[in-house]
Amino acid sequence: MAASSLLTAWLAVPVPFSGRVRDAEGKPIAGASITPHGPAADLARSDSGGTYRAGTHAWPLGLPAQVRADGFQPAETRGGEVVLHRWPQLMGVVVDEIGDPVPDADLTLTAQGRSWRTSADSEGRFALFLPISGDSVQATVGALGHEGWSGSAVLQLDREATLAPKLARQLGTLTIITDPAGVNPLIDTRHLDSCKATPCQVSLPVGYHTVSVDDPVFVPWLASARLAKDGAVNVAATLVRRLGRLKVNVPGTGELALDGSQIGTGAFNADVVTGQHTLTYRSAATWPYRADVQVQWQQATEVTLGPHPVTPGDSGTFLTELQAYLTATGGTFGVYLEQLSSGRTLAIDQDASMEAASVIKIPVALYLLSQVDAGQVKLSDKVKLEAKDFMGGTGILYGSAKAGDEIPYQDLLADLVRQSDNTAWQALQRVLDPAKIDGFAAAQGAPDCHQLSDQCTARQAGQLLSKLGRGGLLSGDSTDRLIQLLETTVFNDRINYYLSGVSIAHKIGIDGNVINDCGIVYAATGAFTICVFTRTADQPTGIQAIRDIARAAYRYNSH
Repeated sequence: MAASSLLTAWLAVPVPFSGRVRDAEGKPIAGASITPHGPAADLARSDSGGTYRAGTHAWPLGLPAQVRADGFQPAETRGGEVVLHRWPQLMGVVVDEIGDPVPDADLTLTAQGRSWRTSADSEGRFALFLPISGDSVQATVGALGHEGWSGSAVLQLDREATLAPKLARQLGTLTIITDPAGVNPLIDTRHLDSCKATPCQVSLPVGYHTVSVDDPVFVPWLASARLAKDGAVNVAATLVRRLGRLKVNVPGTGELALDGSQIGTGAFNADVVTGQHTLTYRSAATWPYRADVQVQWQQATEVTLGPHPVTPGDSGTFLTELQAYLTATGGTFGVYLEQLSSGRTLAIDQDASMEAASVIKIPVALYLLSQVDAGQVKLSDKVKLEAKDFMGGTGILYGSAKAGDEIPYQDLLADLVRQSDNTAWQALQRVLDPAKIDGFAAAQGAPDCHQLSDQCTARQAGQLLSKLGRGGLLSGDSTDRLIQLLETTVFNDRINYYLSGVSIAHKIGIDGNVINDCGIVYAATGAFTICVFTRTADQPTGIQAIRDIARAAYRYNSH
């Protein structure tokens, strides 16, 4: 009895053993469980350094302890160092066919008769350890609104394996139509490059989508549409403009424009589209006036325009206002005004050498008629056209004549002035000699007017016309002939524009953004010469500038 009790007591005493747990890279594994066999076993866990100390029963001797750690293949130990091998880790990112992540995709993995399920996160990423080794895992991946995907990966202990699921989106077609067209809609709260302006057609994933218009011009609009796979849905909207009341007070009768479109000749009070607008007021008695105004939705806005008057005979104020106008318009200008009776002048940058465009044809006409007056040529004499004379642009000869045709000087002169015919200009230059034409212009006080370079100044072009108007350049018959041709030119969109009923002998020029016009205005209060050279951002700006300056000059000379 005593011996039996002693043996039982001896067997119940734990036998200590110890060691260290590490991974395949030699790094310690903390928190690993060491579970010896038998009822007298003493469960232990490894510390931060991977070290453990445990106890087991004394008999039978040599039974191993089980070593386990999360993410590792279990192992056995009888003490000392034990290496745990990490289960294979499978990871990857689920994307669609254009590379965007697919959130919350479902993954099903099978291997060795077992299966596992997991889901991708909000960025399409997934990662998990699988307790198998040396085998392939089959994966199927699916997500709402996408085609399925399947693939496989080989798993090995202590290794990472990667899957790259690519799920093609299931698409439908959404057509967006608005009235009016041309708006940039929001699709699911975003502007899409494929739908910058309606009507448009876009491919979208299946499911519900929102289409909205959030534009300062229109009342907000929203609609939804459900797309099925390979389906097509049309969304149409009749947009209602946001309106506000705009009241404009003006000093008298004129031309009132809103954003470049005329809206009346006097005061204005009506609903207009909301947003930033530009008001422009022009009249015969004032300088052009511009004001920007902001119109709010369902609110009233009132503005009073205060244009500066054009004071007849006040030269100082006229030049100040003219300079302000040119600065506001933007561009390069040469302006020259001269009263024929008094010779008084007003000018800004009148001596700047600028492209004359077809104004350079004035010296050609003057020189030809001076040669007629001198008996050197007759207007009935004919000029034989050569191939190099033909020049496109303005005129009628380029399309109606041919090389070898013989045309009288008087017809070439008429085409040169009335039609601004470039072929007539080239033919007359050739037979009259550009150097002699320039020499004649220089002798008349216009040395900076050159045929080949097409350069002149507003002052010198204007002074040539002033001399013509006073009868100091040509004979009476030649003066009358040229004045009559200048008065009947087909181009009357500049100096003449606001001066209806006034006789004006003038010559225009146009070349790209160079817009010019020089002429004699036969006002009831006395004739005056006006010459305006411009180079502006666009042709309409230059044309309008000449119109405005001519009307102001007419008002100034009305005293």
